[in-house]
Amino acid sequence: MDVMMPTDTAAPEAAPGGAAPAAPPAAPPHTVSHMFGEIVWLLTQSPIHRHLKLADLEWLVMPPLLAEQYRIYRDGTKPVGVVTWGYLSEEAEARLTAGERPQVGDWKSGDRCWIIDLVAPTTTAENLLAARMLDDLRQTALKGKAFKLQQTDPKTGERKVVEVGALQDSE
Repeated sequence: MDVMMPTDTAAPEAAPGGAAPAAPPAAPPHTVSHMFGEIVWLLTQSPIHRHLKLADLEWLVMPPLLAEQYRIYRDGTKPVGVVTWGYLSEEAEARLTAGERPQVGDWKSGDRCWIIDLVAPTTTAENLLAARMLDDLRQTALKGKAFKLQQTDPKTGERKVVEVGALQDSE
């Protein structure tokens, strides 16, 4: 499993005198629209998410994408999972735990780190993809930060809040 982080999409700087850049980028940049497409594709592969409406993408995908609060996981070049997170205020956290969806302004409204969504359509008990994605986040993008997430029991639909402690440098 490879990890794809948000990529700098700026064009290479021109050489002095307006000449072409010295060397083209190794790979085409991953634009917001490209990453958006990959995330939407992953949502369509997930039985839990495929019922979403286009309007849901405004609150579920665009805020973390624009804030670079997401991480796409790959098997080679194929996207296999995505995690989004937000830094919520106390009020936004209360709404989230009450079952409400985050509002656009909630994603960067405070200091309470929450995994808002984890999409891993191919996760199994054997490959543990979802667990590996969370472990990667603890070691990289969210290192040193405690965070929370909601887990839903697939049989009962009951939600519970799980608190994940901060991973320190010595771990």
